[in-house]
Amino acid sequence: MNSVDVYIKIVSECRVVKKLFLLSLLFLSPTILLFAQDDRAKGIVSIAAGLNNNESWEVEPSVTYYFSKYIGGTLGLNVTSQYNQVGFSGTIAGNNRIYWSIEDDEANVAKFLLHPAISLRTPVLWLDKDHETGLTIQIEPGIYIALPVNDQITVNYRDKERSSTIIGSKSISNTKGECIFWNIRGSISLNLDRFVLSTGYTISNFDIYSGRRNIVVENLKLEQKLPVREYTYSFFVSLGYCF
Repeated sequence: MNSVDVYIKIVSECRVVKKLFLLSLLFLSPTILLFAQDDRAKGIVSIAAGLNNNESWEVEPSVTYYFSKYIGGTLGLNVTSQYNQVGFSGTIAGNNRIYWSIEDDEANVAKFLLHPAISLRTPVLWLDKDHETGLTIQIEPGIYIALPVNDQITVNYRDKERSSTIIGSKSISNTKGECIFWNIRGSISLNLDRFVLSTGYTISNFDIYSGRRNIVVENLKLEQKLPVREYTYSFFVSLGYCF
């Protein structure tokens, strides 16, 4: 195929894409107009609490604004912290007397997770004639932005011949940590007038150790001491107020 044929093919494909885009836009226009004319949009301020498989608790205050009855945007700040981690230690090459250690409290990881998301909800299934009590289902695809990106840990040096007394310490920071992770949250809500009681489940590729896997202590990459990376699964309950 010569250069002229390639050019003609590219132009033809661009025209097809353009037509598909225009047809899609035309098809979606009534839906967009319907959403824009919806006068029942509302906001919800809520606070959620939960547990996840990282042996961590979570608390997340958030604000959601619905641009239409069924589509909105959410911004939350998730605070998560481990509570049951055990410290670990390692050897120093060429020195059988001194070893390094990371204490239990230092082994527990805490993170702030900025959480923007799209909120999609079903119509309300009303449970009473006055439309004050009803059920809805929400799906919220979004992202976590982890802060801080890179953790800093304190490593203690201990002397075996002095009852493992700490003889020195130093702080070491991570490099090239990950900060953006996807998440999907599903929940079912009970609407009680202006109050919303919800329970649900979150799946994410968030790695709570992402900010310290690249730390190197005495030529040992800390990832070798940390749990294998896996998905994060969270169960939560939340209480919200509509405004």
